[in-house]
Amino acid sequence: MKRLIAEGVKADAIITDPPYELGFMGKGWDNAGISFSPDVWRVALELAKPGAHMMAFGGSRTYHRIACAIEDAGWEIRDCIMWLYGSGFPKGSNIGKQIDKKLGKARKVLGRGTRHGGGVVGNGSSSKLDPRIPNVTEPASDEAKKWDGWNTALKPAFEPIIVARKPIKGSVVDNVLEHGTGGINVGACRIGGKERINNPMGSNNTECKSPYRLGSGPKNVVGRWPANVIMDEEAGAMLDAQYGIKPTSKGEIATGRNALMGGLSGDTEKKQVPSFGYGDKGGASRFFYCAKSSVKEREAGLREAEGGIGALRDNGRLGKRRLNLHPTVKPIALMRYLVRLITPPDGLIIDPFTGSGTTGAAAALEGFNFMGCDISPYYVRIAKARIEHWSSGG
Repeated sequence: MKRLIAEGVKADAIITDPPYELGFMGKGWDNAGISFSPDVWRVALELAKPGAHMMAFGGSRTYHRIACAIEDAGWEIRDCIMWLYGSGFPKGSNIGKQIDKKLGKARKVLGRGTRHGGGVVGNGSSSKLDPRIPNVTEPASDEAKKWDGWNTALKPAFEPIIVARKPIKGSVVDNVLEHGTGGINVGACRIGGKERINNPMGSNNTECKSPYRLGSGPKNVVGRWPANVIMDEEAGAMLDAQYGIKPTSKGEIATGRNALMGGLSGDTEKKQVPSFGYGDKGGASRFFYCAKSSVKEREAGLREAEGGIGALRDNGRLGKRRLNLHPTVKPIALMRYLVRLITPPDGLIIDPFTGSGTTGAAAALEGFNFMGCDISPYYVRIAKARIEHWSSGG
């Protein structure tokens, strides 16, 4: 980043997935403290244009340290987006099992666990088994029976995304006119494609008389206002299963003394006032963006890259082999939504922790410019091949 600053480069947006400082999978880069250093984010601040937004992912256990470092560096914390997903894998330790292990007691195997540990897979089951899921066993000692069912962690189901902005001198409008940064693109990130009628007309085509009207005629808005909660497809389906299918009211004219604010103001004259709605129905997930991802996208373009990317290696999952071995690959659909939300037209996105290049692939698909770097030459090769693949329309 210092080299880019020296070369006069200025970022319109910084979108990155830095180390969470958890020592994840024994990776040294995830245990160096770099994300907790205000110096890192201070350089990022200097690299960014006034009013430029930054999004930085974090882990649920350590994101507050990253957020504090970002704020201490001079960034303004604007929000925190919750990315909810239904594919999290429990990583805690079974206390009862650990007690039996410590006592040297062999546990009786009852069967194979399911993907989320929700039961036993019996003989002849067609369910796919994951070698990482331990067998279902029963306690072998009285001490283990006492603590059967106790564990050390919850299943991860969300990641926070810290939203920050470089401070602005003056108004946002002036900053947008001068630098092209400072706002968020709500219009391009509305949820769903259903039209809502703002300030609708009456059935007799008369103009709405409400003092709160937005104009002299009906205005259609496509999609709902984006929220600071994002889901993956599975999380959305789980929410809908609990919420059920319910309708939303239509935009229409309401008449009455107490309609809108008339009753509170003491005005007893009947008025026509607008109510806002989409007239649709569905589950609760329709209020939030739900990223849909292809299972093949993380390795698209790697096999075709010159010389291939690395060697095919067994990753221990269902006997499959992988080319993209980065452990924290984000969905392209999610990153496309985020880059579209905070990057101005023809803007430059910089990612100082590029990893396998998902942000760059998303930037290419959305028509933005991109620069990124990573500590690992191997990951850089993966990122370049993936970005090249998606840049060519893959």
